[in-house]
Amino acid sequence: MRILLSLCLTCFSIVAIAEPKQLVCETSVENLLELNRTNKEIFLNLFRGEPSPAILAPFEKVENQCKGSEVKFGSQVTFVFDTDGLKNSASSSVEVSGIRNCVVPFGVYKGEMEATPTVISFIYVPVDEETAFNVDRKTLAGGYDTKRDYTCVLQDIDTSENLL
Repeated sequence: MRILLSLCLTCFSIVAIAEPKQLVCETSVENLLELNRTNKEIFLNLFRGEPSPAILAPFEKVENQCKGSEVKFGSQVTFVFDTDGLKNSASSSVEVSGIRNCVVPFGVYKGEMEATPTVISFIYVPVDEETAFNVDRKTLAGGYDTKRDYTCVLQDIDTSENLL
């Protein structure tokens, strides 16, 4: 009887421990607009004098997209992963999706997750170069490379209706 009970507890604990989660990280509209202004200044310094409207158009587009009370965040990145990947130092697969510039979805990418005792790193290739998004395990503050300008929330994923 004790052996059966031990087996059942072991099986249930393994199932309970290995579950899919999603980490949703957002930065504020203000942070995004500040970054947009900084990048615009860099371009203005590169093109001394009067830049053409085509050069300024992308910066103005971001400002216009982020106006309005319905905009809740500047950028959002969502990482879907299995919690088993947090237990060892080897990398495991992760699904990355998100919204940039307040309203523009940037697609779904496959990436890798690497975990240390203090930081979880999500590494993916959104366009041409590898990107690393790092999250502090203690505070859930995250950001690209060494920045921590995103606030993250860990959420459960309901897989009860999945067919596969």
